[in-house]
Amino acid sequence: MADGVVYVPVVNAPTTYASPEESSSGFGTRLGSFKSQLVAIDAATGEIFWDVELPGDAFGAATVVNDLVFTSVLSGLILALNRETGETVWKYQAPGGINGWPAFAEDRLIVPVGFGEPPVLLALELLGGP
Repeated sequence: MADGVVYVPVVNAPTTYASPEESSSGFGTRLGSFKSQLVAIDAATGEIFWDVELPGDAFGAATVVNDLVFTSVLSGLILALNRETGETVWKYQAPGGINGWPAFAEDRLIVPVGFGEPPVLLALELLGGP
């Protein structure tokens, strides 16, 4: 959340369960095949400022730095979107899949890439700082 706006990644992955005892493990979900969105919502009123489709399963979260919102999708694509419009202003393909969320340390974007061989903690230096 920043300035009263919540940025929420949403994975549209409907699942049908046969019984209340059935769990989500082992039910054959096709990871990487669902549509996702990133939604900017006014925390006080619930008004949706913008809603953009993401190119894959957004199993992580969103991190706000200055005028940008950073998020990622399972395929390893990292995105920076304009906070005001939701327009993608930067993207980077990581060397493996991501189901965590980006963090910042000084002028570095830190992203866990857990579905790679080997898994890595990716650190990208942002020119000019965040």
